[in-house]
Amino acid sequence: MAQRTHSPVPPGFAILLPSRARFVSASAVASLAAVFVGAVACTPFDPPVTREVVELSGTPYERGLEHGTKLRSKIRSFYTTMLSASLLPYVNREKPDISAALPLYQGPEYDDFSYKLLLESAQAMKKHIGKEHLEEMRGIADGSGLTQDQVLILNTFVDAVMATRAVALALRLSRAPQLKSFDFGAALATDKVDNDGDGKTDEKGEGTVPEYFSSSIASAVELPLEPTIKWVITDPEGVDPATIRAQLDTRVYTSKSPEITIKELPGGKDKNPGVEVTLKPGKLPSAAVVSLVVMAGDKEVVDDPPPVHARFMRDERVVFTTRGAGKEPHEVANTGVEDGRSQPPASAFAVRGTATVGGKVILAQHFSLLDANTSHKHTAVFVHRPANGKPFAVVGWAGVIWGFSGISARGLAATVNYSDTLNNSIVGGLLPKIGDLASAKLITEGVPIGLAIRAQLEKEPSAIAAAKSLETTQHTFGWNVLFADAKGDMRIAEIDSSGGGRAFVWGPGKDKAGLDDNDKPLASVGPDDLRIGAHYVKNTDDMFDLDIKAGAVPIRIRRQAGWSSYYFSSLRTSGRLAGMLKENYGKIDVPLAQQMLAHPALVDTSDGMNAVVLEPSELRLHTAMGSVPATDSPFEPVEVPAQ
Repeated sequence: MAQRTHSPVPPGFAILLPSRARFVSASAVASLAAVFVGAVACTPFDPPVTREVVELSGTPYERGLEHGTKLRSKIRSFYTTMLSASLLPYVNREKPDISAALPLYQGPEYDDFSYKLLLESAQAMKKHIGKEHLEEMRGIADGSGLTQDQVLILNTFVDAVMATRAVALALRLSRAPQLKSFDFGAALATDKVDNDGDGKTDEKGEGTVPEYFSSSIASAVELPLEPTIKWVITDPEGVDPATIRAQLDTRVYTSKSPEITIKELPGGKDKNPGVEVTLKPGKLPSAAVVSLVVMAGDKEVVDDPPPVHARFMRDERVVFTTRGAGKEPHEVANTGVEDGRSQPPASAFAVRGTATVGGKVILAQHFSLLDANTSHKHTAVFVHRPANGKPFAVVGWAGVIWGFSGISARGLAATVNYSDTLNNSIVGGLLPKIGDLASAKLITEGVPIGLAIRAQLEKEPSAIAAAKSLETTQHTFGWNVLFADAKGDMRIAEIDSSGGGRAFVWGPGKDKAGLDDNDKPLASVGPDDLRIGAHYVKNTDDMFDLDIKAGAVPIRIRRQAGWSSYYFSSLRTSGRLAGMLKENYGKIDVPLAQQMLAHPALVDTSDGMNAVVLEPSELRLHTAMGSVPATDSPFEPVEVPAQ
């Protein structure tokens, strides 16, 4: 059997994309420049441009034409390197799992699977895009020499790829091993402690999780210092014992570790074969929070797409405490430790009042998703002066009329993070055909998120108005949006595609809409801060659970927490960000916000695409772009004109 390896990054993009060149820090570049100038004094040295500021004026078409003309070569380069060379080959690699469940894609008309998939979704989204935005795209096409279809794809591919990736990942994990149950030891049934937080002590089955589902809090508390922990993993093809792996905080165990015992379980009626794994780690520290990550592969050998590999489950993480911690499960966040295998996903925070120096509102984001050794070379800040309307700016890329962050002369600032959900437009289109998937297609519909946010910057004056507007927008996928305005208001909107579009909106501190069942703020550490990651904290029941079969292919539809490859890394990143906010409360200003964004806990060293600090009361933004990670570049200010 071929040797198997598992990805050092979450299933998704980077592992299937071209390798990335290494980058040095800005200070290192400056040092090298000094040496070079000293050695060759007659040769001028210009530091690399980290990003462009492009000012656009006039009607939508005129601004698009100016955009397309000024950035013609970069737009054509971005389309070629990002789409033709990176994303389209990536999407093609998802075809085997998708076509196994959706037979339509096995036909010859989908030999060019990825391009046709993106084009069909782009045309479906076009119906939801306003006339002025389409006119701007037409101007870009005329200025750059790309076709209108190509520019449309460039402005919609993120939504289409994220929704398609979600379905493909869910299909892949449906056929991978499943973690079924946990047992933290019989001693918990007689220790006179409420170990599972249900308000009862020493009841039958205390300390067991008979039906595992991932959790944002501790699964058990007050374990003995020398615990015996068992878990069961099943798979229709059987679980390969050699692939068993566990990580207890930073210590790694494999099938060959003496602390691990593996018992193979036979299959039977209504049961899949599997393994029962027992871990006896020895003595653990008292009053400690401990994280346990488990994973395994099945016995099936898959050769399409190559290389030959097993199907691996998602790394699953549970957290528990040892004797003496004195905390209930809901008081212990499932943040885990740095695992060396996953990168921080996108994160953002807003602060004001008692959290900041001088009380002014600050909105900051470190956005990461996909660089593919490409995005950082095509970055730009677009400052718009519409013929009718107030100026605004978006932080984005050549050929794209929107960005994941922006600010307007109305004093509104916005940031957007992706948030995996199967409550998306593709699944919404598949569910009516769930009984017969022979003609079902993957079509992304709705308003692309960048255009939905840009519409708020163009028309809304406040964070609350912008967030509420998203409740009536037809959305493509799942997103977490953070707004802040010049008057100091801040709002989170967690979005999915339920009924076309749904948004859960709340503000900072003790805002009743942003409290959990224990009256604890969902996304604040004090009265004047908010933060978002790449996971839902309020919309945790984004999707119902459903098991179906498409021929011989199982399909498991689950809530975000049950399958997203970003879920556990986002819990960890959000927890680290909360700690930074708490430590620096009352001291945060623009320079400190920039330092926080550059903290290793928030930096994806492979796909960190841009970092921004927005000052809505000053009509100013600061961007770090043009390198990987983005914060290796300096933050540079851009003023947004008031008129």
